[in-house]
Amino acid sequence: MFLVRLIFSAYYWVYFTVTSVFLITLTLVTWALSAWWDPSRLWLHGVNWIWARTYLLGNPFWRLTIRGKERLDWSRPTLYVANHLSTFDIFVLFCLNSRFHWISKRSNTRIPALGLNMILCRTIFLDRESPKDILAMVKQSVKRLEEGISLLIFPEGERSLTGHLNPFLGGAFSIAKRARVPIQPIVITGTYQILQRHSALLNPVGRMSVTVLDPIPAEQVDALSTEELSKLVHNRMAEALPPEHKPLPEGE
Repeated sequence: MFLVRLIFSAYYWVYFTVTSVFLITLTLVTWALSAWWDPSRLWLHGVNWIWARTYLLGNPFWRLTIRGKERLDWSRPTLYVANHLSTFDIFVLFCLNSRFHWISKRSNTRIPALGLNMILCRTIFLDRESPKDILAMVKQSVKRLEEGISLLIFPEGERSLTGHLNPFLGGAFSIAKRARVPIQPIVITGTYQILQRHSALLNPVGRMSVTVLDPIPAEQVDALSTEELSKLVHNRMAEALPPEHKPLPEGE
């Protein structure tokens, strides 16, 4: 099985690199034609859907299921929060035909093609080790939501090493309270089995899913404390996850 994964991974990363060259060209052309009149980058979101589908179509033995998409309300600014299992989380979330901007660690700007794409799409970056950077990120995020643009953040802060849901950081919920917007939890499964953190070996067969849960209304966000919101969202996501992704018992 290791040899199969090694051969498949070599093929896939070549496919990924070659297609990225064409995709970043498409992004640059779209940005040049639309950035001056489209601050929300809706056109680029459409291009990002093409990026995501291209990467997933590189292997016909991967399956993606999307559930609850009807719960998304693109007409109002919303803070979307999702669990973080793998680099592939980005691709499956783009398959929602997203209309949100991302909050991401600054080091991602160094990824060829993808980093440039994130910059052009007005991603909000931060260095998690810098309190000043985190404060600036919160201010930018609140401003973006007040402009009517939705955001997506991974409240765990980084990809899970075990595949299990980690505790949440408080920043996401502080942003939602300051901007007085709804919170929309999203649950991802299966991407950890495709590509794990600190590994370049891919699984050639796998099933992934994205499930959009019921939103937490802005009124409830306003009424609860940051800690209460974090616990509420964590519990809802934990209930929706299969056993291999549920939080580990405390102390393990």
